[in-house]
Parts: sequence; structure tokens; C-alpha cells
Amino acid sequence: MAREVWYPPEASGGRHPLILFSHFSGGDRRSSSYLCSYLAQAGYIVASIDHAERTMPRPSEAADETEKAARMQALIASRVPDMLFLLDRMLETRDAPVRVDPKRIGVAGHSLGGWTALAMPSHDSRIGAVVALAPAGSRNPRPGVIPAPLEFRWSHPVPALIVAGDCDITTPLSGIRDIYERLPEPKRLEVLAGVDHLHFVDDAAAQHEAVRAMQFPPELSWINEEMRPFDELAGEKETHDRVCELTRAHFDSSL
Repeated sequence: MAREVWYPPEASGGRHPLILFSHFSGGDRRSSSYLCSYLAQAGYIVASIDHAERTMPRPSEAADETEKAARMQALIASRVPDMLFLLDRMLETRDAPVRVDPKRIGVAGHSLGGWTALAMPSHDSRIGAVVALAPAGSRNPRPGVIPAPLEFRWSHPVPALIVAGDCDITTPLSGIRDIYERLPEPKRLEVLAGVDHLHFVDDAAAQHEAVRAMQFPPELSWINEEMRPFDELAGEKETHDRVCELTRAHFDSSL
């Protein structure tokens, strides 16, 4: 299982806080490298992994609805174990330029990766802070979107930040508010103007337009109908800069 690690520059001894990053479904460990590298420059060790779903049979290629549902559940079920595996490997590493502080561990993620970040404190008491970017997990997802309602069974308070876009058609604000209302305190929600779902990844404009050009099955036809051209939305750099600032501020204050 491939992983990517970003280390603080000119690191010399001591222990640094660790941030685990979980990519969106269909992405990979480098999907939001703009944010991971920024956090490393700020003094964090940041680790990301290619989730197991990248080698799993695709739900969209299933022979029938029963098989599709089974593949979908397997995809969802693999997410947290992947991150726990990554966390354990990072804590065991002895030949890294710097060592991880096991008492300062955060998780961040985008989309299904945001769901993963918000699910982690239910499974591991070592998690000290969470940032979820446009997370999945609403009890009423849009047609065709991965159905994975979040259940918050946290054993301890974990400061959480959700960052969402007001033009996001995939995880719209109605679903984000459903998640936020159920999220344990302490919590914070930041809504970015003119931001859609793929503003949170590298090469956001190109990724956004590539999705707009795709042909989707009937249950996802609303994507083609509702996605606005990227040049009508907020700029990529300004959005990335704001996401980086908000994420760092949250982890700085929490870890």
C-alpha cells in the first residue's frame, strides 16, 4: 500500500505533530499535495496513503445492484483500517528525518476522505484533532453518492473543523449542516464562497472541467446539469490559500 510522507524542512531532532491525510474516492495519496506540503513547511509531519479501494473492483462495474452494494460497503469499510495502518507505520518508523510525537496526532481529508477523518475518533483515542474538507457522511446524500452516514461514537472530545463550499453540488450545504449538527463539540464550520467540490484538490480547475465533460449514468445526471464552469467560481489559488490557512490554524490551536 503506497504512502507519501512530507517532512518539515531542515528538521533537526525533537518530535513533531503528525497529520494523516485521506484522499477523495477516485483520488490518490497526492491528490491534495498543496495542503500536505504546506503543513509540512509549517512544521508538521504529513502522511497520506493510497486507499485500498484503488485496487478493489469498482462498484460502477458490478453486474447487478446486490453486487454493487456489496462493493460499495467494502470500499467504505476499508477506509478507517487503511488510516489506522498508516498511523501505526508512522509511529513505528525509526529511520525518518524526524520523529512523530505520539501525543499530537491529527487527521484531515477531502470528500470520502473527510468522512474518514471524522470517523477516525470513533476508532482510535490517539486522534487529537480533525479537519474535514467537503466531507461525505450526510444521512441524505444525493442520488448516486456513496451512502455512508457518519455515526459519532467518540470516546473523548476532539476539536473538529469542517470546511465546505457554498457551490458544492456533490456534498451540498444541506448535507454539511446535517453532519455539523451531529458533530460533537468543540466544532467549527467554515463556508467558502464560490467553491465547488473539486476546489479542494490539486489542479482544481482541470479536475473540475474534466468531471463536467464526463458522461454519467442516469442516477448521476444532475452532475452534468448543475456543475458550473470553473471560471464562474472562486479561483484555485485563493481557495487553496484559504484552505491551508484554516487547516493550519485549527491544528496549531488543537495540537
